[in-house]
Amino acid sequence: MELFKQYYENGVLEIEAFYKNGKLEGIRKIITKVGKLEVEGLQKNGKPDGWTYVYNEDGSLKKEIFFSLKERLMKKIMIKRNKGN
Repeated sequence: MELFKQYYENGVLEIEAFYKNGKLEGIRKIITKVGKLEVEGLQKNGKPDGWTYVYNEDGSLKKEIFFSLKERLMKKIMIKRNKGN
């Protein structure tokens, strides 16, 4: 697997992801311009597979999203952790 990193103009890491055979594979992280984790989730064969976590600006968990590739149709289950999100 190959590690990919992309940076904002200010030098802060924006995306960290792994690729295998040109497709996303493993953990992918998206980070805000101020360096806080915004999204973290698993990828398989270039698509989301398993749990993806979305965070608020303060670092608390905003929501969890489950992607299932076991079936041909992608299922998305959203569990809201905070009221109003």
